[in-house]
Amino acid sequence: MSRAPQYRQLSWDQVSEGDELPADVDHLDVERVVATAASTWTFFGGHIDADYARSAQGRSHVYMPTGPILGLLDRYVTSWAGPHAFLAKRSMRMADSLYAGDELRFEGLVTKKWMDDSRGYNRPLIEIDLKIRNGADKACVLATASYELPLTANVS
Repeated sequence: MSRAPQYRQLSWDQVSEGDELPADVDHLDVERVVATAASTWTFFGGHIDADYARSAQGRSHVYMPTGPILGLLDRYVTSWAGPHAFLAKRSMRMADSLYAGDELRFEGLVTKKWMDDSRGYNRPLIEIDLKIRNGADKACVLATASYELPLTANVS
């Protein structure tokens, strides 16, 4: 019988305001941009056709659709916090596009930690400021996200 993979899981009591998430790097190639656009039914020329992106839009290459960028941010946070991290709230601003050929650099900083009782029970939440920078060190994606974490390290 095979065992499920074991993942590291952070708990709320293991996180502090001011904690930095480990930097992560990912490469965005043409195939990934086009496949992501196609898989989300985002058949806009700027996401799937380099000639259109360049000639009709003045862009340098095809660029990532906005929706899947949210998934990249979530993957970054959950790879640090673990699979029991639950997204509670998120906002994102695109300062620039993420183009095919870009090296994406992810950064995160825990800015707030609190117990939220707005739903009638205490939810252990953290807030993280997130950035995705391109290879030219420009912050292209700026986001703030709140995640609910297990209260203690005893996660089953």
